[in-house]
Amino acid sequence: MKQHFKVAGNRSEGTPGLSEGMFRITYLDDEAGGEHSSLLVVMADSVEGHSGGRIATNLAVSTFNRYFVPRFGVSPTSQLLRAGVDDANMVLGRAIDEVPKLEGMACTLIGAAFTANRLYWASVGDAHLYLIRGGELRKLNADHTYGGYLSRVRAQGVEVEPEPGLTPDMLMSAATGEAIGEIDCPEEGLALQQGDRVVLASRRLAALGETTLLQASRGARDVAQGVAALLRAAAGPGGDGGGGTTVIVVDVPAPPPESASAPSAKPAVAAAVGAGSGAAAAGRNSLLLDALTGLAALVLFTGAAAGTWYGVGLLDALRASAPPAAAVPPVASVPPPVAGGAAGSEPGLSFGAPPPPSLPAPAGQGAAAGGGALSFGAPAPLPGAATLPSPGPAPAPEEGGFRDPQAAGGEGPLVVPVPAGAFEMGSGSVSVRAEERPRRTVKVKAFAIGKYEVTVAQYQRFAEDTGRKLPDLRVAEPLTTPVTGVTWDDAYEYTRWLSRQSGKRYRLPSEAEWEYAAGAGATSAWWWGNQAGENRAHCFDCNTGLDPRRPTEVGRFPANPFGLHDTAGNVAEWVHDCWHPSYKDAPADAGVWEGGDCTQRVVRGGSFSSPSSSIRVQARARAAATQAGDALGFRVARDL
Repeated sequence: MKQHFKVAGNRSEGTPGLSEGMFRITYLDDEAGGEHSSLLVVMADSVEGHSGGRIATNLAVSTFNRYFVPRFGVSPTSQLLRAGVDDANMVLGRAIDEVPKLEGMACTLIGAAFTANRLYWASVGDAHLYLIRGGELRKLNADHTYGGYLSRVRAQGVEVEPEPGLTPDMLMSAATGEAIGEIDCPEEGLALQQGDRVVLASRRLAALGETTLLQASRGARDVAQGVAALLRAAAGPGGDGGGGTTVIVVDVPAPPPESASAPSAKPAVAAAVGAGSGAAAAGRNSLLLDALTGLAALVLFTGAAAGTWYGVGLLDALRASAPPAAAVPPVASVPPPVAGGAAGSEPGLSFGAPPPPSLPAPAGQGAAAGGGALSFGAPAPLPGAATLPSPGPAPAPEEGGFRDPQAAGGEGPLVVPVPAGAFEMGSGSVSVRAEERPRRTVKVKAFAIGKYEVTVAQYQRFAEDTGRKLPDLRVAEPLTTPVTGVTWDDAYEYTRWLSRQSGKRYRLPSEAEWEYAAGAGATSAWWWGNQAGENRAHCFDCNTGLDPRRPTEVGRFPANPFGLHDTAGNVAEWVHDCWHPSYKDAPADAGVWEGGDCTQRVVRGGSFSSPSSSIRVQARARAAATQAGDALGFRVARDL
């Protein structure tokens, strides 16, 4: 029995330039031959204040659709949705790189797939996905506004006071071409029942309140009436006053009886398109061309649009590699690659003001999920992946490894020997992260590396001995808190001082050494497997219950198989190498790769303010060597 979904959508036009929306509805043939038995709905809404909003929504919807449709049925649906968001975000980044005046354009985005009697989704921003079942309405996807953030953090038992000047409706996540702060994408989806009604709506509809939404939908006998009723309600008292609003309604009827003459040939993909605010262009390249050639007619917004959107400030805190937590192979025979993002653009870090508080995701979300109203259980461990205990206090400082005595007294950081070996560095050809390609085999000599990130107390001894400025850090536990607010030069000089103190050669690890040590022989996205899961590291959406605005003590989470702690998350770590936009012509050994742009140095591992996709083993980022940030620290390496 195959489900056939009924769907309708429409959009009311608002004030031009304030809210540009686009949606696309595509019927899909089931892999077993069921015609039009599955459905994809993609909807985008611009972030107000930028006249490139229509370009952003067109690019996002068209790109998402073109990514998802040809891969449907050969890869897990939730992974396809997650990667579709990344691909759309990547194209926005390309457009901005080619036309700098588009800087600041952004959109919210939601893709929902109805297949095999289940609903899957990936959403970014403040669009809404509702389920109406049995006379009750509930919101399914996460609320990526500041108000939603506060509610979820408090639900974790962490008391967080609102930051001055921030309003509840400020966005904390959107598609901007940079790293996406939060993506809500449950792996298992939601089992649908006969009689269910699913509503996708842009943010303006939420002003009605859930009771009014339910009442407006209740009297509609079919999907078209449901759309019309909700748009009328949005235009009336309590709504958006007629502003641009998108509504899509999907009904789940009783499945039709299977026909004896059902097609048995290889299924084709059938598409039906519905669009608001203009028809969606057919292809990514033609749409990008249209966007660029039409710039002469744009009156580009030159005010402080980013200042009115909280997400820009949030992403500036750590513009590292983004999405997907475990990207999607185009064919079933290709092993799952690691994260994706803006191919052709370089990830970066901005460490000015302290980052806004970041967010632990609710239990049960998939990799890099941003939270939501439903819990689907933690992902099952992968074969061969480590079984992790619950995080506890930091282990004893002398556990494993060794320390070198220092001339001024005491001992240096605890370092762990790493055996010689070879590994595949980077991501495969199916990854959309250009800076992580091409993958190559790298041979590594034996060396030692810090078991933990360098702590405040360890760095303080160096600063006092050399007269170097100590970062303005007010921490309760300097012995176990990782130092942050240090530049690349600070970290480099610390290793030179450590070498003088010990008579041994200390240094920053090379990028290849860092990835080899962090992965510890794993070929997965994280050393523990291909799902970020929860409670395994301190990051933006790792669901730890920790204070989401600062690092935690070193060693709180289990070590990887090489005995290293916090190679994923907590604080991002300087390595020695200069920045190169890809691994083209990279050396085959694990030495430092000079050349490139040495005003920018490589940063690895992500931090407490990074999305989980940015704490993957293969994820790369960069920062100006002279900058220091509240999420950036380091660990040392030592020659053997």
